[in-house]
Amino acid sequence: MKNSILEAKMRKINYLILGFSVLTSTVGFAGNEHLPVGARSAGVAHSSVTFADQWSVFQNQAGLGRLKEISAGVYYENRFLINSFSTGAIAAAIPTKSGTFGLSVYTFGFTNYRESKIGLAYGRQLGEKITAGLQLNYLSTVLPESYGIFNGFTAALGLQA
Repeated sequence: MKNSILEAKMRKINYLILGFSVLTSTVGFAGNEHLPVGARSAGVAHSSVTFADQWSVFQNQAGLGRLKEISAGVYYENRFLINSFSTGAIAAAIPTKSGTFGLSVYTFGFTNYRESKIGLAYGRQLGEKITAGLQLNYLSTVLPESYGIFNGFTAALGLQA
């Protein structure tokens, strides 16, 4: 009797873990990952959500709150030397007395398929060890021929402690 109750509980836990894994996986995306950009991020296998630099507009906007100087960066990648897989990005950050404003521009693709993202971010230090950030994004996907252009807006929140 105890064995069957334990098995039923374990089965429920396994289903919960499986369901969570499926919901959080990115396997089903076609492009659209908006991969982290910048050499520093690539150097740590894109686990750069705790960094505080201009590239925070792509990883975690809260990192902008720690910046003290104006900074900007340009990124370009031509994956497999195929223009259709090229990725380009620009990031800029401007600190003010009340916090740091950031701008991000991201593009992936070429003539027949293109994804673009333009973001305006704001990061602020809330205490000695806590920063928060908010970003508003404009997304655009261009498909060939009669499929057209799809646009949308999203928001992102970030926190570092």
